[in-house]
Amino acid sequence: GDSMNKHNIYDNDIAIVDRSIRPEENDIVVATIGGEFILGCLKRGPNGFEIKKKIEFSGLEKTYFIEEEESEIIGVVTSTITKH
Repeated sequence: GDSMNKHNIYDNDIAIVDRSIRPEENDIVVATIGGEFILGCLKRGPNGFEIKKKIEFSGLEKTYFIEEEESEIIGVVTSTITKH
């Protein structure tokens, strides 16, 4: 989808993820939430860290809370490769 376009990450790009980097606010991260992999910008919300993602085709945002059960930050995206 196009939810990461504002961060210059596009559909079908390849993300290079470093698991050794400690994630900080505003990092682009790969996380699992409820068994689903997501890519997003890490923000600090009132209840801890969260990732907000634009829902494809709707323009609405969904908030994923990292402290929920079955959630884990896999690593920080350090670079991407755009396929042509």
